[in-house]
Amino acid sequence: MTYKIAESNKGKSPAEIYEEIKRNAPNDLLLRLDEYMKSHQNENISKQTLAEELFDEPEFLGDGVATWFTSGRDRNIRDAVADLVTYLHLPIIATSGEKGYRYVTDESEVDAGIADLTKRVATTNARIEGLREAKAVLREKRMNIPVDKTWHPVQSKLLW
Repeated sequence: MTYKIAESNKGKSPAEIYEEIKRNAPNDLLLRLDEYMKSHQNENISKQTLAEELFDEPEFLGDGVATWFTSGRDRNIRDAVADLVTYLHLPIIATSGEKGYRYVTDESEVDAGIADLTKRVATTNARIEGLREAKAVLREKRMNIPVDKTWHPVQSKLLW
């Protein structure tokens, strides 16, 4: 998915942009999202639709361009969904194919959401391990330790 970057964000650090994203969210975003999702149970709701329904006006990107859905609003929506699930225990699952969310009423759909998140955690953990291995290789190169070219951690995982 591609996003347009607001002119006002150019040259800012990711931390500055994220703080601005949080400031620009409606104060009642959680309440709006909660009410909207409950009133559309078992429907796939795209992030684009959520942005149009939850925000009062489009975001202006400069050059006369305005849009309802930006990377900042995507982040606001993802954070709000995470908070509703984590703290209020609402059964909202991601709909991977639809790139949105669904408020589910069936336990098997909750199980599918749990399985999807579990798979993402495993994938993220594998990526973290890969970065740790990369760091070790970089350290070995920096310290001029010869790297054994006949063995590689990925090869051993693939072979065994």
